[in-house]
Amino acid sequence: MSKKFIIIVLVILILGGLGFYFFKKSSTPQDDTTSGGFSDFFNFGGEIGGTKSSKINEATTTEPENIVDITDQEEVPVVATTELIKKLQKITSLNVAGATVVWKTRNIAPEIINAKTKKPETEEFLSILYGEKGTGNIFERDLNAQNSLEIEKRIVISNIPETEKAIFLNNGKQVILQYAKQNSASKTGFEIESFLGNIPTNTVGDNFFSQEIEGLFMDKNIYDISILKDKIFYLVENSSGVSGYVFTPASKTKSLVFSSPFKGFVSQFISDKSILLSTKATSNLKSFVYTIDTGTKTYKKVLGGENGLVALSSPGQKIIAISDNTLALKYYDTTLRESSPAGTKTIASKCAWSQKDGAVLFCAAPRTITSQAFPDNWYQGLISFNDSFWKLNSKTGASEVLFDPVDFDIEIDGQKLFLDDKESRLFFINKKDGSLWMYDLS
Repeated sequence: MSKKFIIIVLVILILGGLGFYFFKKSSTPQDDTTSGGFSDFFNFGGEIGGTKSSKINEATTTEPENIVDITDQEEVPVVATTELIKKLQKITSLNVAGATVVWKTRNIAPEIINAKTKKPETEEFLSILYGEKGTGNIFERDLNAQNSLEIEKRIVISNIPETEKAIFLNNGKQVILQYAKQNSASKTGFEIESFLGNIPTNTVGDNFFSQEIEGLFMDKNIYDISILKDKIFYLVENSSGVSGYVFTPASKTKSLVFSSPFKGFVSQFISDKSILLSTKATSNLKSFVYTIDTGTKTYKKVLGGENGLVALSSPGQKIIAISDNTLALKYYDTTLRESSPAGTKTIASKCAWSQKDGAVLFCAAPRTITSQAFPDNWYQGLISFNDSFWKLNSKTGASEVLFDPVDFDIEIDGQKLFLDDKESRLFFINKKDGSLWMYDLS
């Protein structure tokens, strides 16, 4: 090997080394305070370099980073970039078993004294309560007067591992937690427990600590519950069929208002005098809808004869939203005894009626529908929808899309829709992951 060749190789290596050195120097941040550091930028969960880091940054998920997501007691800023993002917010990523909302009043902070009344000025805020599946723990998150979600607080510790449902009543003062408990003596190998607990009322302030829930156990094997303010209607299966009771927790009194040798009903508590009762919907059998008169303790057939029939009554029971095994959504007029198309396809249980205007209906409706055994496959979790959200009017026949999450890279299969008392916001659970969401209707 010639000396000339060796010299050339050495020159190349030296030049390459110098180039790499200057490249590395120019690419290294000169001021680490502006970069925030590797762990701060990526915000990975777990341990990095022996120090605890924050949870995964929202920008690393498929959700817009300005959608609020609080799961571990830390604030995430909301940065509105579109009109939809201003209106649509995720309340929690917990797997939610049930939720409710309550309007409350508190003193403005920092305190402002009214010159005339000499009392502190107050503000209204929306308290959002929800129970977690698998634990039964109850959480609260407030929406303040500036339309900003505050920190998530756990207010009740129950730690029931098999909690499946959380049903709130009495203006958020009580909750029913339902869970399965092993029982070898039962034919199924388990029994359903329903615990009615009292939620602590003083949850305002930084010094509040979560408490253990206290209450009472209801009848065993309650499989269906519907609520009307501070009253409960529930169905229990027994050896002779099914029994339906109206229970008032305040007086601890219950009254048998329905019994049948046939099983498989679901209910909707409409008024003090009326309960809607439907046979469980399945795609290959005809379903029927009845009403129970809680005064006379009698029931009568309202409609039926369609396969996969799901029913949801308006507040005055004049109109019933119904869907069949094709997901055709219709309005059934109980006075005229005739139905008319609603203008979209969905399952009636994916809707919620306005309590202020009994003609207005809000629904989560699938963007695309394939031929399936409806509604069975959806209830059983065998299929999932990507919904758009609709506002419908049974009186005028009008229909409009409120928003479509898929257009913003969010996939939502809406269920358990409900509105606050002022009907300023629509709440719903995403069936895909159990997360709780809110949409501003103003």
